[in-house]
Amino acid sequence: MNRSVADDDLLQRNGLPARWLPLAEELPRADWPHSTLHAMAHELLAVHDAQRANLGSLVQSGHAWSANESDGAAYRSIVLPQLSDFLRFLETHHRLESQRFFPMLAAADPRTRGAFDLLDRDHDAIHALMDAAWRHAQAFDARLSGGVNADTEAAALAAAIERLAAPLARHLRDEEDIVVPHLTLRGFELPKTG
Repeated sequence: MNRSVADDDLLQRNGLPARWLPLAEELPRADWPHSTLHAMAHELLAVHDAQRANLGSLVQSGHAWSANESDGAAYRSIVLPQLSDFLRFLETHHRLESQRFFPMLAAADPRTRGAFDLLDRDHDAIHALMDAAWRHAQAFDARLSGGVNADTEAAALAAAIERLAAPLARHLRDEEDIVVPHLTLRGFELPKTG
């Protein structure tokens, strides 16, 4: 398959090509409010809304710090626990999607395999940004704990969180455009265990 960089690269694309949205024509986003969506589609949308809100809060904390509305210690007390929880949840969520959920959905409709492969590659790009943000968080914490000025590290942390925001937002929207129609039109049952 011949793909352009814009099709593939989460950091460069502005949306998904139609070839990766075979079910979106049958159930476009504009119709979702008037449709009976699959229960797991509602759950996915709620999880994504929570991710957007949590990341938005982290970005806002960085803005407040840079506008001198909080000092380094106050910024650390807010951002480090929130960032740790957010990154841990995102890591677990992506692992579940990549290892179980995406392969099961792709198997149910082979036309979507390329789309789910793309979403899985997105996870790799997002995780590189997550790792960078966490490294900056650790550097900020270490510097502040050492009793020295940590403004440079705080600014780097706020910037790293900002760099995560747009790609994650793009991925969440693209994933919804693929998964919500798939779940609603094709259905999905978790495999029984035991």
